[in-house]
Amino acid sequence: MNIFIVTYNLQDVNISKKIKENIRSVIFMKRTVKITEVLGNYNFLKLWIGQIVSALGDRFHQMALLGLIIKEGGNVGEELSKITFWSTLPFFLFSLFSGVLSDRYSRRSILIGSDIVRAFLVCAIPWIIRDSTSITPAYPVIFFIGIFTCFFSPAKFSIIPNIIEDRLLLAANSLVSCSALLSVLAGTAVGCIVFDSVGFKVSMYFDAFTYLFSAGTIWKLTTKEKERPKIKSVAVVLFDIKEGIT
Repeated sequence: MNIFIVTYNLQDVNISKKIKENIRSVIFMKRTVKITEVLGNYNFLKLWIGQIVSALGDRFHQMALLGLIIKEGGNVGEELSKITFWSTLPFFLFSLFSGVLSDRYSRRSILIGSDIVRAFLVCAIPWIIRDSTSITPAYPVIFFIGIFTCFFSPAKFSIIPNIIEDRLLLAANSLVSCSALLSVLAGTAVGCIVFDSVGFKVSMYFDAFTYLFSAGTIWKLTTKEKERPKIKSVAVVLFDIKEGIT
């Protein structure tokens, strides 16, 4: 259970080793930048609220999957490890490419597209496993959700400099990261209660709604993104990946 939560936590905020730095930066930034200044930026406020709601929804569907495994009498440890594997594998396969994608194309479009696709994928899970006694048929869907989450994460942090002042940037990034951590804790607790109260399908549909809510808040963002050269060949992708690593 703890491995499951921590793994998804790292996926959503995409900060791994920098978690402590971000939390510490919020504390120190309060001396020079007020949180109210950051949240006073209406564009950032919309993005921030959308991500909190979406992160809560993520926990709801994760707890719903776990609850369904327990309800059907499945091997919790085995199924949990499979869910973790299929949801994290996309990050090992596509994380470098997703960074290139967010550098070359409209981050706003990537965010909206990823949210909408994930909403449809989450809605598909109850339908896919409706005649099954296990969640095994849902693993390909979980994998594809992971792919679009992988595309979403770098674009989310990359778009922040486009909507907020430079002097508020560190505090804004830290606030997004810390809020995601708190959403993991709150969503995990509430997600279990929701599953017990309304069941598996409603929990999944609620998560789909949160993705659409997030897409709506991002769609309303007013941002001026610079025109960047598009990907025209594999060589360009490999060059950008090399530049990012070095």
